[in-house]
Amino acid sequence: MMVSIGRISYQEANENGGSAPGYRGKKAEDEQHLVDEQDPPSNLSYGSAKDDNEGKDEETKKKEKEPRISTLQLFRFATATDRFLIMIGLICALINGLSYPFMVIIFVKAVDGFVNFGKFEKLLGRVPEFLAAHNTTWYDARKEIKDFEPLCPELEDFYNGTEMKSCSILDQDFDDVFDEMAKLSLIYLGGGLVISLAAFAQVFLFVYTAERQVIRMRLAFYRNIMRQEMAWFDANSCGEMTVKLTDDISRVHEAIGDKLGTAVQYMAGSILGFFIIFYYGWELALVMQLGTPLLVLSFAIMGVAYTNLSTLERQAYAKAGGIAEEVFSSIRTVQAYNGQEKESQRYKKTLLKAREYGIKKSIASGLGQGASWGVVVCTLGLGFWYGGKLVRDGDYEVHEMMAVFMVALIGSQCLGLALPVVMTVNNGRAAAHGVYAIIDRVSAIDSESKVGLKPTSLTGKITLRDLHFSYPSRDDVKILKGLDLAVPAGQTVALVGQSGCGKSTVVQLLQRFYDPDAGQILKGLDLTVPAGQTVALVGQSGCGKSTVVQLLQRFYDPDAGQLCIDGIDIRKINTRWLRQNIGIVNQEPVLFATTIVENIKYGREGTTMDEVIAACKCANAYDFIMQMPDGFDTHVGERGAQLSGGQKQRIAIARALVKNPKILLLDEATSALDTESEAIVQDALDKASKGRTTLIVAHRLSTVMNADSIVVFDNGKVAERGTHKQLMAKQGIYFDLVSSQALAGKETKNSDKDVVGEKKKDLDVSNTDASRRKSSTKGILAEKGKLAPKTWRRIFKLSKPEWIFVLLGSLAAFFNGAMQPAWSLVVAEAVEAYANESKSHQKDKMRELSLMSVGLGLGNFFSYFLQVSFSRV
Repeated sequence: MMVSIGRISYQEANENGGSAPGYRGKKAEDEQHLVDEQDPPSNLSYGSAKDDNEGKDEETKKKEKEPRISTLQLFRFATATDRFLIMIGLICALINGLSYPFMVIIFVKAVDGFVNFGKFEKLLGRVPEFLAAHNTTWYDARKEIKDFEPLCPELEDFYNGTEMKSCSILDQDFDDVFDEMAKLSLIYLGGGLVISLAAFAQVFLFVYTAERQVIRMRLAFYRNIMRQEMAWFDANSCGEMTVKLTDDISRVHEAIGDKLGTAVQYMAGSILGFFIIFYYGWELALVMQLGTPLLVLSFAIMGVAYTNLSTLERQAYAKAGGIAEEVFSSIRTVQAYNGQEKESQRYKKTLLKAREYGIKKSIASGLGQGASWGVVVCTLGLGFWYGGKLVRDGDYEVHEMMAVFMVALIGSQCLGLALPVVMTVNNGRAAAHGVYAIIDRVSAIDSESKVGLKPTSLTGKITLRDLHFSYPSRDDVKILKGLDLAVPAGQTVALVGQSGCGKSTVVQLLQRFYDPDAGQILKGLDLTVPAGQTVALVGQSGCGKSTVVQLLQRFYDPDAGQLCIDGIDIRKINTRWLRQNIGIVNQEPVLFATTIVENIKYGREGTTMDEVIAACKCANAYDFIMQMPDGFDTHVGERGAQLSGGQKQRIAIARALVKNPKILLLDEATSALDTESEAIVQDALDKASKGRTTLIVAHRLSTVMNADSIVVFDNGKVAERGTHKQLMAKQGIYFDLVSSQALAGKETKNSDKDVVGEKKKDLDVSNTDASRRKSSTKGILAEKGKLAPKTWRRIFKLSKPEWIFVLLGSLAAFFNGAMQPAWSLVVAEAVEAYANESKSHQKDKMRELSLMSVGLGLGNFFSYFLQVSFSRV
């Protein structure tokens, strides 16, 4: 099929050389998942709408698996400066992490000194009894140390179990112990200052660089979405894209921020601790590693479950966000049809699915963290028992056993604390995949591309020859079926026909909004629009009128055939240049929440105020704008809510005219207006069409009677063509359409008058409505100060249905918080046992502490499970 505008024809649609949609460097099959994972937005039509296929879509999503990206790929938006600062942050994180076991070693040295001093003190308490029993004095016993040596074994027995094998301890000057404690205190003080500075630098640098990277990521994400072709938007919900732009990128921000530095910090402490315990005592270290396989297994299972459930949860929340945005943007329709309950239930259904995934994720996390902490604490209990045995057998000194035990304890805590942080990083990796997939996607029709012809002049002749097309999202419905149409330059051509016949599709293809795909809407369309003429496209719904409009804008590309402007296939023309030379006025004008002048300047960059005023006068908009209090600086509100339909449409016309387009596309530009507003807007459109090639898509045939040519669409093809008089004389499809509309509008015929002179009345009514809306809005804003305070009482009241879970989770959190001081007591008991107790007492004490540790480990398992699991119920 061929669509030609002018002198050059391009027969083969598939020879355009355009790039196929996909991700850069990815295979086609790898890129399809992004489209598949999104649900199409549901229509807000009550009474006749079919049930949503949400359940089926959700099941499809469950089966999908998102590929992972590496942690390094999270930093793809980091500059050289960012990477340098991140390296410094990593060094600071390593300093913080490595400080944990080193500080423990210093602490163990201090403990060893105190233990020896306790033994000496205990020994000295028994010496007087020993001397009296041997009828000697301390001086006589100590005159020569070697004379005293033989008495040491007897003194040992007398001491009832001291570990001394010689009397060397009696020669120690324990004043040195206190000097050593002072040195260790200074080391602690200096180390604390270094660690404080390193901790500050670590957090600051990671957060600072994360903010810089995320700004670039958001901009890249937003810009690439703006470059995508319309077929991509047909398959992807804007609400879900908003969730990705906010929530998913926030997850990435969290992963590359201070959480990553914290993960490195804890992992460094854990790894160094592993090597230290083997250095100080490999036998005890091996025994304490018996729980490592269970620990690794629990980490692996939890990591996989957590990541998969996080993906499903994120998809569910994205879908819920799409529903919310859809409803809020159509709130008037929802309330008009009393659809609040239906939409609330639809939103609730998606939220419940997200909550289900969230609860499962929390259970998986709770089981993983509970199992890890339980294994760690139980392993420490085993270390108590076996370490005590090694000390009693003389294989280990007390400080060696305590070093292994304490470093293992700190290393295990670091590992346990690293676990949730690592899960946060993995969650960011999963979120980053969907974000990067969109950032990397190459649009099939790139409006920012520099590739393509930029003709020095444009007359505006449009030709469509043997055009076939269907929308990618409805590939089973063929709209244009071999369409042939020529629009001479400078003429106005009206496309008429029933709704859905393909009129608007022709316009969209001209703007190149769409690319080729399976299934067809246009089926061999042939059409020529001479330059400077006005051509109207009419026909029944679904016949392809609007499709032609979209093809002309190159929102899509045809499946077969050709569409040309001035004889050049539009796929060879630079897309940005093409759209700069095409003006479009749609049925529902879209205005942005800014001033009137800014909305008009959106039509062309660099527009001057004189050009804005000239366009407004041509669009019959200047008078009503100047009667507004702020004139051109009047804010129109969201989607132009502060203006009437006719006013919005005239501003949209001015926006289209400000770039002085050679081709003007009017897609149902007056169909949504009342009769009076239509007359005013139609007068503006007639002015705008002079000297331009104008293509009109219309249902209301009274608006196209003066077109240079009227093209009647039927089943994706041109059925009739001619002027209004010629087509009425044929008494064909056009005659039937006119007759049916005349019959339907008979009762309101008297209102179909020329009311251009009544613009002042229209202005007064519109401005009154706008003022009423502004007043109402101000009243609502004033109510903001009367909102109820956000108190804990209200929060607890909202949580009342889950009070039992909140209570159990809080109790579990209290138990977990009490674990650290409880462990301090256990360690203190062990130190005291080795300092003052006999070997038999030490054995009993170590057995008691081991059983206590096992009990705490089991308690930890259940408490962490309850705390983490109930946090999402």
